[in-house]
Amino acid sequence: MEERQVTIGLSNGQTFSYFIKEDDRSKIGNDILNLNNGEWYTFVDSNWVEYRIKKEEIVSIGVSMTVDEANLHDNELNSSNY
Repeated sequence: MEERQVTIGLSNGQTFSYFIKEDDRSKIGNDILNLNNGEWYTFVDSNWVEYRIKKEEIVSIGVSMTVDEANLHDNELNSSNY
């Protein structure tokens, strides 16, 4: 499994970042916002602080790419410029 950095932005302007092991980037966002798992999302940041936030307060979710995904993305951008 690839380790990815996840950044969550809240409606009050706060942002939180943490690391998670997951190969599928889209699964991360879906798991965070899935209301079948309750209205709260809990995670532990890199300082070992546990946060519990209401899902309705989440306004953005950023998930880092792996090196391979970033290289593929760069190649696609470069090939479209010609």
